[in-house]
Amino acid sequence: MLSIAFEAIAAVLGGLLAAAALTWLGWTALKIVRHPEWGPPAALILLVTVFGGALRSSEFLRMVVLFSVIAAIFAWFEGRAWRSRHMRGERDPKPQVPLSAERPTAGPKRRTNFTGQNH
Repeated sequence: MLSIAFEAIAAVLGGLLAAAALTWLGWTALKIVRHPEWGPPAALILLVTVFGGALRSSEFLRMVVLFSVIAAIFAWFEGRAWRSRHMRGERDPKPQVPLSAERPTAGPKRRTNFTGQNH
């Protein structure tokens, strides 16, 4: 009973990690050509094409495909926003608060009297 629960949890977590790695790899690979939104669906299509026959018998691959589909949906919208930001010339979102107001750069300064003698 405990081994079944452990295997189920391992399959879900492993599928989630594999889908995250696949999504990141697709995003990074196609970010080079400035179309990162195509990355996760392209990686998913590649996965299904390569392992299509094993998809019927492998619970792990079905889990990876399910999580990859979910990630591809979210990555599609974020990729389109990323591309539109880069087409307008905005590389990074501008901070709302200046850095100097977020945190002090240095604490209050103490004056020390250094005479060069060891006390």
